[in-house]
Amino acid sequence: MPDRGQLPEVSAIILAAGKSERMGRPKLLLPIGDSTVIGSVLEAVLGASVRETVVVVGHDADAVTEAIGERPVRIVHNADYEAGMFSSVLCGLGAISTDADAVLVVLGDQPNVTSEIIDALLDAFAASDKGLVAPTCVHEGRQRRGHPVVIDARYLPEIRGLSGQHGLRELFARHEDDICLVSFDTPVVIDDLDTPADYDRLRWREVT
Repeated sequence: MPDRGQLPEVSAIILAAGKSERMGRPKLLLPIGDSTVIGSVLEAVLGASVRETVVVVGHDADAVTEAIGERPVRIVHNADYEAGMFSSVLCGLGAISTDADAVLVVLGDQPNVTSEIIDALLDAFAASDKGLVAPTCVHEGRQRRGHPVVIDARYLPEIRGLSGQHGLRELFARHEDDICLVSFDTPVVIDDLDTPADYDRLRWREVT
């Protein structure tokens, strides 16, 4: 475990391998403001206090890679992306530096998450003795947990041993007493971008 008196060395994994089936077109390439969905996510992560960034691609890998351009990231291809998101988590873990103190897992379809939100999560990890950090917000009267999440490196062997049926939710469920929740007053940490209606809602939120 790192000395929590200093900012830990964090490797970011951006999950960008999905098929966008409910969207009906490649959602990561959709325009958001002056960029794209994946471009906005990349700028947020690269503007935060992470040491390295790995992007896991799969479906539409060539188009997503082209959209990433010359940004300073490592791109890895998940040949098993149809097995689901957890397969991309494992693929990303195989590509990060072995001496990372923690991993930041970022969804590739959360374009309104900012560098400031990410840094708030990383600061909470550095200031806490907890091994798991997640954002929350109150939505429709209920507190909901969202993404990105920060995971202490001590949990990586356990993640690799999970079945993947429930993804990282299983890890968090096993270790509820080791979770630091960071509350935000914006729903962008729980937003999903799966359907055309979701896209219209996120575009509206981005410009207001």
